[in-house]
Amino acid sequence: LDYGDDDDDDDVQSHQEEAKGIIQLLYEMQASGEVKHRGKIYPVHRLDKVTSGILVTATSREYAAQIGKAFEERKVEKWYVALSERKPVKNMGTVTGDMARSRRSSWMLKRTKNNPATTKFISTTLPSGLRLFVVKPESGKTHQIRVALKSIGSSILGDPTYSHKERSSQQDRCYLHAAGLKIDLNDGSPIQIVSKPTEGGLFLEDDFNLAWKGYVLPAVIKTLSLPATTTTTTGIRKVPTHLARMEDYSSYNSSTSPSSFTDNDDNN
Repeated sequence: LDYGDDDDDDDVQSHQEEAKGIIQLLYEMQASGEVKHRGKIYPVHRLDKVTSGILVTATSREYAAQIGKAFEERKVEKWYVALSERKPVKNMGTVTGDMARSRRSSWMLKRTKNNPATTKFISTTLPSGLRLFVVKPESGKTHQIRVALKSIGSSILGDPTYSHKERSSQQDRCYLHAAGLKIDLNDGSPIQIVSKPTEGGLFLEDDFNLAWKGYVLPAVIKTLSLPATTTTTTGIRKVPTHLARMEDYSSYNSSTSPSSFTDNDDNN
């Protein structure tokens, strides 16, 4: 089930099929004991096939409806990380425009803004020369982030649709990961999750690990701001506050984090 997106019928059908595949995998994990919940599992949103990271499911029809309503009412915030070989035309900013079908399964960004996709981003260069992006989509269009980054000259590394085919085929994955999710429920208790990527050689290198702590997390969580000067541990200057961030949690780094906030090193 997909809440808040304006896809056409073909896309809805394909996303429903993808959701069925995920749910089937979760049922298989139930059978093997990897998933403790023994009842029915309900999908509440989706990720592109090439994207790893946080994917929320519900354990009851009531929870699915509650989370679905949060998506419909735009009470959900998402943060992604991506890698590119190319420097963007601007280091940070907002990409806005209508999206339309292009060739085959791809989409393109238009200059019109009748029902636009809006994508905010910040970026920095890693010591390896790769460009790291932290992206916050303000809408939920198909392939939105992948198209937005291509439009500013920084196709995502390994993207089979929007990057150079030969270079894409040389990568072990598409380097786009759903890293943060916040859902404001009607009872006033937000669900907040952070997930570090665990697959993909470039996501496992020291460059990225240092940037995850020194750039990505401060861009997502309010309490983790860096000083204005360059740090000796990451080589990265103060993180821009262009993106809205999760609420403050003083106990983030402790072992007794609030139940409403999860820092998960595994893909969800």
